[in-house]
Amino acid sequence: MHGLGEHQLLVFLLQFTVLLGAARLLGALARRLGQPSVMGEVIAGVLLGPPILGRLLPGFQAALFPDDPQQAGLLELLSWIGMILLMLRTGIETDLSRWRTLKGPALLATACGIAVPFAVGIAIGLIVPADLVGRGGRPLFTAFLGTAMSISAVKVIAKILIDLNLMRRDVGFVILGASILDDTVGWVVLAVVVRVATTGRFGAASVGVTLAATLGFGLVALLVLRPIAGRVVRWLEREGRLEHGTITAVLVLTLACSALTQALGIHAIFGAFVAGLIVGESPRVKEATLEAIDSMVLGVFAPVFFAYSGLKVQALSLPGWPVTALVLGGAIVGKVVGAGLGARLGGMHLREATAVGIGLSARGSTELVVARIGMDLGVLGAPMYALIILIPIVTSVITPPLLRLALRGLPLGGDEARRLEDEAAEERALIRRRGTKILVPTSGEPHAIQALRLAAPLARLPGATLVGLSVSTPAHLGAVGRKGRPDADEAEVTARGQDVAREFELPDFHGNVVEAASVEEAVKAEVARGYDLVFLGVSRPGALSHRLLRTLLASGRSDVVLVRTGAGTGRFRRVVVPVSGTAPSRAAAELAFLYAREAGARLHLLHVLDPDAVPDGSGRAELRQLGARMLDELADRARRDGVDARTRLVTSRYPARVIVELASDEGADLIVLGATPRSVGRRAYFGATADRVLADAPCAVAVYAGGVRPEALRATVPEGDAAVEPGAPRPPQPAEERGATLH
Repeated sequence: MHGLGEHQLLVFLLQFTVLLGAARLLGALARRLGQPSVMGEVIAGVLLGPPILGRLLPGFQAALFPDDPQQAGLLELLSWIGMILLMLRTGIETDLSRWRTLKGPALLATACGIAVPFAVGIAIGLIVPADLVGRGGRPLFTAFLGTAMSISAVKVIAKILIDLNLMRRDVGFVILGASILDDTVGWVVLAVVVRVATTGRFGAASVGVTLAATLGFGLVALLVLRPIAGRVVRWLEREGRLEHGTITAVLVLTLACSALTQALGIHAIFGAFVAGLIVGESPRVKEATLEAIDSMVLGVFAPVFFAYSGLKVQALSLPGWPVTALVLGGAIVGKVVGAGLGARLGGMHLREATAVGIGLSARGSTELVVARIGMDLGVLGAPMYALIILIPIVTSVITPPLLRLALRGLPLGGDEARRLEDEAAEERALIRRRGTKILVPTSGEPHAIQALRLAAPLARLPGATLVGLSVSTPAHLGAVGRKGRPDADEAEVTARGQDVAREFELPDFHGNVVEAASVEEAVKAEVARGYDLVFLGVSRPGALSHRLLRTLLASGRSDVVLVRTGAGTGRFRRVVVPVSGTAPSRAAAELAFLYAREAGARLHLLHVLDPDAVPDGSGRAELRQLGARMLDELADRARRDGVDARTRLVTSRYPARVIVELASDEGADLIVLGATPRSVGRRAYFGATADRVLADAPCAVAVYAGGVRPEALRATVPEGDAAVEPGAPRPPQPAEERGATLH
């Protein structure tokens, strides 16, 4: 075989340019018309192929897409790389945890929604004229047709549900959940059919071998690849030594799985899909990987694949109208009746069950993949290939209006309304609830352990990771950067962290020990690896002048929770939470709720009204109503979360005094409040109220410093100690000021 010539490279680049540009342009147009972009991408390929461009400008079309196997192989290889990456993305987005709740209507809708249209496809395949049957013979042709008619399209269905605002409705959950399982089972069925097609044997033994190969690969992926991939990815996430290491590991896993399934005759796309399922188990990696591959896959490779699929339509001539009507009607009616019947048998009302059937009738990229494989293997002739390409176009157009009509006026159920309210509240949360990455610099001393205890409940969130970082510095530096105190014993520090992890039953805790010239240097380097929250424990003296605190605030990479130590060393049992409605205050309240729910603590929610905030009585009354409403909402949330919470509304010009007195009266062992940090000279400044509470509180104090931006800081922290800039304002002394507001 000759190497790639310069002319072939030129033609390939022109093909890539034209296909990508046309696919993206028509894909955007399709979205503006309310259709999935994949429809426009396929039509772009059809327009550039022999049926349209070949008739209008035959010389140009032949020059751009010459009848050269090697030239065509380059573009086809590019398109299949795009499909492998798209299947990776599909697997990542497939939420396996939802399968545990696929009971009743969702599971039965999946089973009937596959079985009925598959049977319809088999029946149609047995009666179509012989000249429409490909090289593999009628049995293989009918199997491909049944597979094509039974698989739904998760991405198209998800897009329709989002557009119709049904994603969180019960009926939407059944449709999406059933489509996920439907799609997965469909890929397994397709893998069996592809292996039969490639081996040329269609019988019980051949099917049994294929199922055994598929099952064997699944077991290898579950028992071997999954734990290995999990360890590697977690190591890369913690260490971060290799630039873009996580995405590299994900792609290596994907290509390895694709190669393995291709070698087994199951097809590479199934391996890519399984690799995506493995990657998607880690919420943080899932989110980061999707962000990394979206621009590459959805912006480049996938559009080229679908455009190339349309390009392979050699003629617009469909089979005769009876066959065309039979296939299109069977694809739609079979899915609606099958999935709808399953949902009805699962206990859904008739209208809801009908909506489930209509929703699952939408096809898309999955149908195109089946058609491409059937075309490449010679199972489908040109007319049937064009007809199957038509199925997703027709179903994607008619599904939204039919689904909207079926659900018009359908009311929310009581449980559904409460669930939607809870999900909306979680979306509004300022502390991320999945894949949270938390860092606690720890020396093993009481203030570090208290910070670790406060952080522990967040580490029980789905996919969360908690790293306890101990820094070994030169002998003249202490564990918190102070002179004259030797480092704590590394084994002892790690053991104390592990004790807290066991106490809270943390699923993913890591006690890391690193060597560095200073604690600030080590923590700054660790934070650069991407943490959402850093909990910093400090003792009473010099808390706001702590160099590490100022380094973290200046970096702006993570929200910081400053934990000033209290007298106790165990769990916090009574927690005072001053609330004001600002973003940092809301984040502090979220932190307190998460802690109380896990540790069984009692919350004392406090709102302090400043009587001088507005001059007239009506304005003060309105502020009081707003404050009371905010406390009532928090009390309602406490009841839903099973948290013991008391509320108090106080009017005072001195909020810090009220907070400290309440903590003393209630015997509180922790105060949690939010503040917007600023850096002035050699200290951090959280405002008069927070500063005074930190100085005077009789218990531990946690200050949530959220929304930190480097440009918002008025002084930076250089390598050494920062000096006060000429003309920079001095921080006020920790004394209450009239009119100070609660942060």
